[in-house]
Amino acid sequence: MLGELRPLTEKIPAMLGFDEIVGSAPEFRTALAIAAKAARSRAPIFIEGEAGVGKEVVADAIHAASPRARQPFLKVNCGAISPNLIDSVLFGHEKDAFAGAFDRRVGILQQAEGGTVFLDEVDQLGLETQVRLVRLLTQNEIQPLGASHSYRIDVRLISACNCNLTDKLASGDFREDLYYRLNVVQLTIPPLRERTSDLPALARHFLGRMANQPGLRSLGITEEAL
Repeated sequence: MLGELRPLTEKIPAMLGFDEIVGSAPEFRTALAIAAKAARSRAPIFIEGEAGVGKEVVADAIHAASPRARQPFLKVNCGAISPNLIDSVLFGHEKDAFAGAFDRRVGILQQAEGGTVFLDEVDQLGLETQVRLVRLLTQNEIQPLGASHSYRIDVRLISACNCNLTDKLASGDFREDLYYRLNVVQLTIPPLRERTSDLPALARHFLGRMANQPGLRSLGITEEAL
């Protein structure tokens, strides 16, 4: 089944605008309203919610509705990258900065100049990386590994995590100064089990999107199936 669905999902555009995101539950609509308003600003946005609630979909919509929409939008899953490599991925490195650094690398943050970077699972970042992000958010500067000078950059951060950061803040595993700089605008996306009234609209929305693909007929769903 998964193998059959993958080719179809690859053909459906992933990025949706706010007007295309389905859901009428009050808490969900409140979060989207805050996101739509914040999209027009330069402020960092912090999105919290369980895995699978649609944090990346909301981040896509924020970038698409922002003045930076025509600029790069790059995404990093911080939890999927080794702690030994994350600084190089985000900030870049110079040749010979560390063992195996055979060439200079431009980091994601510099590649996204003028645009937006989405940091998913930001709670997984180590303290050294967190210090570097504080510098970015306070001075608009980054320093690649092994570089003797820093670079000024203009990039907007949208970050997200699947958990409440209270415990990590209390233990010192996540810097309080970084948290408050990332969390200028906070969004909480409720899980679907708390807004089951949206299920019929979501089912019909996805069936409609699939039916628009070449060679597929119109698709529907019965009340009994719902």
